[in-house]
Amino acid sequence: MIRLGAIGAGMVFHRYAQAAAALPEVIITAVADPNPKQRAAAIAPGRHVLSDIHALLEEPIDAVLVLTPNSEHSSIVEECLRYGKSTLCEKPVAIGAQRVREIFTLARCNGAFLYPAMHCRHRPEIRYIREHCSVAVVEFGQVWREDWRGAPAWYRDPARAGGGVLLDVGTNQIDWISPFVGPLEVATVEGEAVKGGLEEECLVHWQFPGGTGSLELSWRGAPQHRRSWLSTEDGRAFELDHDRRIAVHNGRIHGPWNDDEYEGVLREFLLQCADPSARDPAACERIASILELIRRVYARLGLPFLDD
Repeated sequence: MIRLGAIGAGMVFHRYAQAAAALPEVIITAVADPNPKQRAAAIAPGRHVLSDIHALLEEPIDAVLVLTPNSEHSSIVEECLRYGKSTLCEKPVAIGAQRVREIFTLARCNGAFLYPAMHCRHRPEIRYIREHCSVAVVEFGQVWREDWRGAPAWYRDPARAGGGVLLDVGTNQIDWISPFVGPLEVATVEGEAVKGGLEEECLVHWQFPGGTGSLELSWRGAPQHRRSWLSTEDGRAFELDHDRRIAVHNGRIHGPWNDDEYEGVLREFLLQCADPSARDPAACERIASILELIRRVYARLGLPFLDD
């Protein structure tokens, strides 16, 4: 049995707790949160609830999940790595490409494993397209409109979030589409900043070596609407309905599939913890390049990154 400690017991913690409960080989045994009494009622009995990160790292755990607000990721991950703990960190690992490189270097120096949790790549409809789209993509579109009006307050606090919907949602979308199209370049950008300087909606048109694409994001999507589509150079068409978890390939429907996205994240993390040969040697530069791309989009919108 692999024992996990979680740092942060907010909204995303519950997705990981559900995923861990579905995997017989793993258990979350300890949770650290700055408000342990407030969170204790929402955390399953039997887990040790702590207020101090260092106390959690002294617990008999095999690995750590970092599930805190964005601005806290890099410093907490560094503490975990100094303890030699394999660490899964929700995106972004850090805000800024150079910080990402520094943290991956620290992991290597301490003989620890760092896993950036890019969970959308584990969605079943995206797994399908990864397995069946082997021809060059010439055009794509991504729409990810969600209703986040009830999200925790830190999402709209520049000092804690570091960016708006592009950093929070766009990171995942850029991550999963990139293997199909190669390096993206910004063509045009449209966005709307709200009070405080965070964008809640954003539309980016991309160029890449083989064609063009677009990414439309919103935290104000009511009703929710999440779709993607890809066209290949040989005329194939793929449409993904992320709400229903189905893929349409040349008019034929595949799915719907079960929602096992976070189970996939944990499985991949555990596999790479156990087998160094399964790890992605390009993970650091892949994450750094995504952050550099987001920085360029923010520059077009006149918005800063947290580390600017």
